[in-house]
Amino acid sequence: MAARLLIVLAAVVLLRLPFLHQAVQGDDVYYLAIARNASVDPLHPMQMGYTFQGQRVSMAGHPHPPLNAYVLAGLLRIFGDVRERWFHICYVAFSIIAALAMYSLACRFTTEPLLATLLFIAVPAFVVNGNSLEADLPFLALWMAGFALYFKGWYVPAAGSLALAALAAYQGVFALPILLHEAWYRRRRSPGAWLAPLAAPVALAAWQLSQRSSSGEAPAAVLAGYLQTYGLLALVKKAHSALALTGHLGWIVFPLAALWAPRLLVVCVPLTLAVALVLPGYLWWQQALLALSLAAGLAILARWLVALWKDRASDSGFLAAWGLVFFAGAVAVFFAGSARYLLPLAAPVILTVVRDCPRPRLLWGAAALNLCLGLALASANYEHAGLYQRAAADLAPLAGERRLWTNAEWGLRYYLERLGAEPLERDQPVYAGSLIVLSEAAGNVPFSTGGGTPREVWQAELRNRRPLRLFGLDTRAGYSSSDLGVLPFDVGRGRLDTVRAEIVGLPEARLSFLRMNDPAAAPQLLAGFYEVESNAWRWMSEQAVALLKVPPAARQFEVSFFIPDTAPARRLTVAVDGMSIADQRFAGPGPYSLVAPFEPAGRVQVQIVITVDRPFQPSGDQRRLGVIVQELGFR
Repeated sequence: MAARLLIVLAAVVLLRLPFLHQAVQGDDVYYLAIARNASVDPLHPMQMGYTFQGQRVSMAGHPHPPLNAYVLAGLLRIFGDVRERWFHICYVAFSIIAALAMYSLACRFTTEPLLATLLFIAVPAFVVNGNSLEADLPFLALWMAGFALYFKGWYVPAAGSLALAALAAYQGVFALPILLHEAWYRRRRSPGAWLAPLAAPVALAAWQLSQRSSSGEAPAAVLAGYLQTYGLLALVKKAHSALALTGHLGWIVFPLAALWAPRLLVVCVPLTLAVALVLPGYLWWQQALLALSLAAGLAILARWLVALWKDRASDSGFLAAWGLVFFAGAVAVFFAGSARYLLPLAAPVILTVVRDCPRPRLLWGAAALNLCLGLALASANYEHAGLYQRAAADLAPLAGERRLWTNAEWGLRYYLERLGAEPLERDQPVYAGSLIVLSEAAGNVPFSTGGGTPREVWQAELRNRRPLRLFGLDTRAGYSSSDLGVLPFDVGRGRLDTVRAEIVGLPEARLSFLRMNDPAAAPQLLAGFYEVESNAWRWMSEQAVALLKVPPAARQFEVSFFIPDTAPARRLTVAVDGMSIADQRFAGPGPYSLVAPFEPAGRVQVQIVITVDRPFQPSGDQRRLGVIVQELGFR
């Protein structure tokens, strides 16, 4: 047994070694953002605002509880900053825990524990997603450890592991009906067998209540609101997600191994081929790949249904209950159809196939083929993340001291934010002279330039050298998201993304004095001014920027404004081309005029930046408001 465990450990370590320098990718950036907040406010790690796809949201609505963020917060404390290699080395521990737990379960359910464990390690999603900093591997490790401890009869540590698993992912609560099935049929007289599965929902409920009592709203309620707002549970989206999940299920074990029974081939393949043919936009070989994937997934589901029907109390019946309950839950609650969602199903799929297949050589071949596929997919994913990292490095000289904005998400966002980039919000005013980096794959976020003209200064089409694709433009791969397609992976070297950079140029200033109700003044209001109201004035936000023509005789700058009763602002500062010329406090609400001396010094036009100390956001209004501005300019 010791030799077998050493083989398992060696296999996991060797699997992870080539990818220790994996760049930050996918949803890593969101977990790292929560982790930084957890370092500051550990009791409320997700009570923070965040800009996502151009919208300001609350991280309390993130689809995962905070356990993974706490792990990353601990690593940030140890290493001081994100160190990709060391973070991935630490995360190898989760792969080892999951593999050892699988070996323990395989000893309980099969006569081929080493084969079953190596099949588990070769699952493509395990190979690929084990190289990320997302919650999938921590959740899988704790989930698998909880099941392994439960079947050894160690109910207290099993309960602890399952509770932690639920704090890593909401789907941890699926352990309750799965293990209650085992308790009902096999362990009725053991109180611990009944109580241990309750740990997951109790842990989640306790966390929800603690956050609600301190912040006024439970994270699950915030998440439910976002699911409704973004239409993530719409029928068409759910249908695509279900198809993608079924295909991913078929690739947990190489499809030919899942379809070794002739009866399954006769029943499943024609049905799935019909589904593939009616989906528009797929090439013939993509339809064939989809049909094979769906057929293998349906074959596994069919095996479980038969096993559950024949003998619910047997080991095969328990594995069937595990698989069917989790898959049904995944179809019901998940909206993106990602392959990583089904990692907790790898164990029951593999244990079922190893128990049912009379040909071990077929399974050893399946393990080898799956491992080759997983390594190829992981290599393509590694390359994709590296392309984003290099794109950010190429843009660093262009950024310089400029203000940097971006619509990017995933790894590109992370590396641009390290350069000082700020996320674009919908209708964001962008100052002249700023650099804007736009990712086509991240979607369009409308913004305004206040009359300035964006000029493209850099563009790159990101393409993979390897012929496999998991995500990107011009692909039908649904490995990461079924929004792009429902294939388990795609083949080709098309565009992954197109990234371009633009610099916003200054418009020509024609006026030296701007009245807010003058249409001719609008092109010189570069940022931070809202629409004209009462045909007389405009609200400004926390900071407003205007462009002014400099008359040779100018000697002072003046801004006339009004502080309403509802506005908490009491201090205004004014800067001209980055140099402060005024900093003044005001007693309270009322009309004011701030006057500051100014020397033209031969300048033709200048940028004026006005800043207030305390903006506010009225109820039901998405704007952040400072004071009301009536006019400004040189005298």
